[in-house]
Amino acid sequence: MVRNPCKPPSAAGFTLIELSITVAVLAITLAIALPSFTGLIRSNRVSTQTNAMMASLAYARSEAIRSNTSVMGNRDVVLCPSSDGATCSAAWGDGWIVARRVDDAVVTVLRHTQQPEGVVFAGAATEIVFDNRGRRLSGPDQITVQPYTCATGDPYLRTVLLNAAGQARIVQGTCS
Repeated sequence: MVRNPCKPPSAAGFTLIELSITVAVLAITLAIALPSFTGLIRSNRVSTQTNAMMASLAYARSEAIRSNTSVMGNRDVVLCPSSDGATCSAAWGDGWIVARRVDDAVVTVLRHTQQPEGVVFAGAATEIVFDNRGRRLSGPDQITVQPYTCATGDPYLRTVLLNAAGQARIVQGTCS
């Protein structure tokens, strides 16, 4: 290819002004989007852990009902906090287990959910017990879930409500 001697060569690349404008636009966009993204992460963490608790409650209830017709006899199924995945402990934030038990002793761990990250669980009792008809024999009637950092009025609070029949539902609320 022959270069035209009458036409000056074109410069390739960016000028300093173009680069500065691009960086400024990027900084403004990030400053606007970052707080919204943080809120989205908090909301997703709370929703994920609330759904994990609901799944464990449904599993524990169904296992309690299923054990009524099996050859294993009538055994209660308990959902309780557990830090080691084998025994019950005191804090819901440590994670939890679904276990079959006889005479208040855990016999078989059916499912273990590890410690959730970035959320706080609060419940009045340390275990939820279901009988062979799926009814809640004991335990809290509600468990709350919220992010570690939750300012007053933030819409990230979730409350899992349990009725005496063992059915659970989620109610959304605001942090206080």
